[in-house]
Amino acid sequence: MARGIYKRTLLLESSKKALINACNNFNNISNDYRNESALILMSNSIELISKATLLKLGENILDLHNQNKSISAEYAVWLLFNKYSIITDLENQAVQQLISLRNEATHTILPSIDIDVLHYLMFSAYKFYKKLIINSFNVHKDIFQMSLLSISTDRNLTYADSIEGLLRKRKGSETQRRLLYLLERGVSYDGSEYISQEQFEKNFKKEKNKRLINRGALGAFLSEAELLKVLLVQAPKNHTINIDISKGKTTQRETLPVFVKKTDINSDYPYILSTLSEKLQTGRNIVLKKINERSIKGNNKYHQAVKAGRSEIHKYSDATYQLLKNEFSLLSSKKKEYGNK
Repeated sequence: MARGIYKRTLLLESSKKALINACNNFNNISNDYRNESALILMSNSIELISKATLLKLGENILDLHNQNKSISAEYAVWLLFNKYSIITDLENQAVQQLISLRNEATHTILPSIDIDVLHYLMFSAYKFYKKLIINSFNVHKDIFQMSLLSISTDRNLTYADSIEGLLRKRKGSETQRRLLYLLERGVSYDGSEYISQEQFEKNFKKEKNKRLINRGALGAFLSEAELLKVLLVQAPKNHTINIDISKGKTTQRETLPVFVKKTDINSDYPYILSTLSEKLQTGRNIVLKKINERSIKGNNKYHQAVKAGRSEIHKYSDATYQLLKNEFSLLSSKKKEYGNK
């Protein structure tokens, strides 16, 4: 048992180093081998944290056919999904795409990839890693206190935009077709072998009557997966930014409108707890209790937390005042009604 714990610890510590270096490589825009090195290191971190998690669950991570080596990264992740249900199907599919690209980068030449696709897969892998740490190795969660992923200001697309573009250009260059296959084989991995590119091409042709975006396992993944849009917004001093995502008129993969609203803290959130309780003519503790009951904190419509040194000042909007005013008026009316009875 002690030996197993020691092995698990080594895997965990190495996975943390790989994660940090993966993000460092991805953030390093002067690295002309950026995509390949980031994919290789991120997959390495995913493989090691997955195997550490499997060991904690009592799983054997040695290859059944060759006891001198351990199971593959894709199979380790698949076990977490298929056997232990620790991750969702969508989480599994996103990470499998990343591993599939890693395998290509390791053994041959990686096709050119849109930065939107890489952002999505790196972010998905980062969330996957964080989920395993929080659920199984919570004592190590301090690794996430640092900012690890950068953002791109090049374009304003999503992963789905890029993939749909690939699907439309499938008959174009050989490298584009290869990239589409690499993502498809990651999504469709079933715990055994990857499908061949020849089989992928056959499956694609069989579904020729379907819309491009609905063909293959990758199309099904796009219809369910969350989209990732990276925005860089500059705010004036003493302003915050509220971003609302609106559901499109058709399907979520075809449109993802984002609305940005600049907020002046002092005018839009004029109340602190004491001034709010004074205006409501109700005790501070009673107002705070109602704020907590209605989960007002963290909702941008009602609340903003403003940094003041090492502490925070909680400020509330007029919408908060109106909401609580109605709440207390309703309570008062009920008490009067009950008293009259």
